[in-house]
Amino acid sequence: MELQESIHEHYRLRIGRNPAQASLEQFLCTRIHKFNVQRFNFYFTRGRITVNGESVPVEYIAQPGDEIVLYSPYTMKASIEAVPMNLDIVYEDAALIVVNKPAGLVMHPGLGNHHHSLLHGLKHHFEATCQKIEIPNGIVHRIDKGTAGLVVVAKLGKAHKSLTKQFKQKLPERVYHAMIHGNLPYDEGKIRNFTGRDSDAHYRYQVYPDNIRKGKITITNYKVLEKYNHASLVQCILETGRTHQIRLHMSHLGHPLLNDFRYDLPEWSNEPYQALPGHALIAKTLGFEHPYTHNFMRFEIDYPQWFDKLIAHLRNPENIPTAG
Repeated sequence: MELQESIHEHYRLRIGRNPAQASLEQFLCTRIHKFNVQRFNFYFTRGRITVNGESVPVEYIAQPGDEIVLYSPYTMKASIEAVPMNLDIVYEDAALIVVNKPAGLVMHPGLGNHHHSLLHGLKHHFEATCQKIEIPNGIVHRIDKGTAGLVVVAKLGKAHKSLTKQFKQKLPERVYHAMIHGNLPYDEGKIRNFTGRDSDAHYRYQVYPDNIRKGKITITNYKVLEKYNHASLVQCILETGRTHQIRLHMSHLGHPLLNDFRYDLPEWSNEPYQALPGHALIAKTLGFEHPYTHNFMRFEIDYPQWFDKLIAHLRNPENIPTAG
């Protein structure tokens, strides 16, 4: 499983000056008091501490201007409250549950949102149905808050281990439908490049130039399903599972998702789409091998009502906003 697909908290630090030429491990010990040296060493060996988007050895000397990011696994507290939610449960058995997550709902509690997440809703569901769950936090992959669609959550340790391994090996089938600005020059293609965190804006990711081999290889296969005057419905099949992958790749091609203000471009206006509950991206198909039966399970959902309305709107040329 990719690091960014795990459940984690972010700690970000930018080095102003380091006159003592301390190792990064020593520097972090003076800044983040929650962890001891042994814990930092563990994070280094697991690649959970990066400098300017790259993993570094424990003896690395911090340099002025370095951006340090530490990914600490998020531990769901036993006291997390159960929050009633109208969850759209697509499938459930003793080992796992597949949920159609709505746009606007985060996957797990974290910075800025501690009381309303999919995990809160699942806890209420499990308690209401008198289920004893072996692991309290069974998320094995994520979709963004603004993305709607399918996610699988494990209930048992064996199921979590199996699903985690599958996602790490890129075995699950993941198909997304995105509504993008404009029309692509080709109706289908493969986007393959190296991506990593944007050094100027930590909340974004960037595509590195072809001559720079840094970050992680990121691959998206796309196919145009419908074209409109100033928008296109595109199917995206992931070969990798990077954070913001589709959003970044479409923006890199010059055609960002509708209502995606994080990766928007000045030549396209999102103003007509601000009422949408999220960026126009649906995790439509999810397939994986069941951890116990070993049968391949494939789930596909219909579009949410707001996405159907968006398509109907775009099919009417009189309703299409102009670019700019």
